[in-house]
Amino acid sequence: MNSNKQVRIDIMSPEEAEKYMNDLTSNENLFALIRFSFEIQWKKLKGIQPNELEILANKAKDAEVKLLYENVLTTLKNDGESTLIASTSNDNEDTTRRKSTVIFAEKHNKKYDLLVVNATQMKQINKQKLATFCLFAVPAGLILSSVATPFITGLSVLSFATTLGLKTAYEYYYEIMPEIIYGYIFKELEEQNLLNLNKK
Repeated sequence: MNSNKQVRIDIMSPEEAEKYMNDLTSNENLFALIRFSFEIQWKKLKGIQPNELEILANKAKDAEVKLLYENVLTTLKNDGESTLIASTSNDNEDTTRRKSTVIFAEKHNKKYDLLVVNATQMKQINKQKLATFCLFAVPAGLILSSVATPFITGLSVLSFATTLGLKTAYEYYYEIMPEIIYGYIFKELEEQNLLNLNKK
């Protein structure tokens, strides 16, 4: 595995997942940009025995996917339980190939039902557009906190954002990138009636 590869694992509640989705879709330009740049693939696995899930984990090509399967095994102890777990990764040497995996798993009759979703970046994102779209989603306080001055207020915020805001927004984007991709995944799953985050 490339030592430059960065991996993040997230366990989410349905409420958190819905927030990621709503936050992204409320920013129409950013949502359109992400949707244009990523593709998703999904598969359903039903009635998986514990030993079969172990085999899936051992055969996983990506270390983060192996961790996700193993987490399902260790997290879901009793029938009726469910988990929503995800990973996102990118190579520092190739930030155009981000990949995220989301697994929604339920346990019934001592077996596992899984929805496994992969989102892969297929197109390079225009950095200027990205920074511009993110800028309007970044709180002014976050932008202003990047410099030590109390005097930037009112209209000067706009001119300040012109010189510093795009860089700050771009860096902020990469900090919250996993949530953005997850939001995209959940929206796609909702539209295809594969996942209902409001399910009681």
